[in-house]
Amino acid sequence: MAIVESGVVHGSSIRRSLELFMERVEERVRRANRFRSKAGAPVALIYMGMGVFFPLFSGISAVILSGSLGYSAGVTSLTRGFLGVAMLYMATILYLSSAFARPERKVARNIAAVLPYLGLGSAIMLTSHTFLSGIL
Repeated sequence: MAIVESGVVHGSSIRRSLELFMERVEERVRRANRFRSKAGAPVALIYMGMGVFFPLFSGISAVILSGSLGYSAGVTSLTRGFLGVAMLYMATILYLSSAFARPERKVARNIAAVLPYLGLGSAIMLTSHTFLSGIL
């Protein structure tokens, strides 16, 4: 708008100024697309890891933790604390990966984008902990 205003006020040609402005905008778009393309593949791996593998191994680790401590006092609270920290870690990593992959989105939208993965991961973690406690 400032370029157009300058042309109107001074009566001069704004063609070169508009060309330079367009080049600057196109360069910003190219940089953003390059960043997004480089961040896209690792995000898929993070979602898969935090949605399936990390929760599965966290559930197994919680079973091993509770089994190795036996029936000593505080085992249940320690195991629940371990699972809570694992879920918090999972939520943090998922949110950060979403925020860095799509920095233009608002916080609420990034949180909404990772909720399905967090739900799946939590279900896998609790299910593996529950069902494997009788096996291991």
